[in-house]
Amino acid sequence: MRKKAVPKISLNPFLKIGIFLVVVGVLAVFLFPRVVKKVLADHLSEKVGLPVVIRKLDFNLARPQFLMKDVKLFNPSGFPSSELAVLKEVKVNYFLPPIIVGRLEFQRIEINFKELRLIRNKTGRLNLPEPRVLTERPMAEVVLSLGPVTYTDLSEDQPVQKTFDLALGNALYRNVKGVLGILEIVNWEAIKRTGIDAKTPVIPEMKPSAAVPAKS
Repeated sequence: MRKKAVPKISLNPFLKIGIFLVVVGVLAVFLFPRVVKKVLADHLSEKVGLPVVIRKLDFNLARPQFLMKDVKLFNPSGFPSSELAVLKEVKVNYFLPPIIVGRLEFQRIEINFKELRLIRNKTGRLNLPEPRVLTERPMAEVVLSLGPVTYTDLSEDQPVQKTFDLALGNALYRNVKGVLGILEIVNWEAIKRTGIDAKTPVIPEMKPSAAVPAKS
């Protein structure tokens, strides 16, 4: 008895393309944010010279914008292995199209600090990132909010701890030279507003020369 041949099901070429796009879309939804989050964390870590962790990353498909939440920067070597700063959220607006120009051109960055933990170690050095030459291209705008700061001085015989509220809300800076320029501003604002005696200044005669502060 001869077996009947099972007819082959031929999929419409357009249906094949549709299935492929659905599969790619599903993979992108689950894998793309994780990959980008890791790339961004590694990039920031290289720029600031500190370990960086990004807990959540959201993309806005309706506009050229992404949002990082619960971003943590950890202390450099020579300090306790704890958090230096916790950023509640960082909203980034960029120019389109990044694929054509080959890189992201930032238009506006809004940074909201949840807390900042300053430590002076036994050598008198602060745990703020050390300055480097600013070679990055200026961004359009940076909006910065700084609130609670804890300062611990370990350079004396008895450790001293103080708390401050920097009360810096939505301060606008223009022509900031990238991530390093943002670090320069944060360092300057933190030391100026806490009134900490800079025994060994992180930036000698530190001024945010890379930015022009303005009211938002």
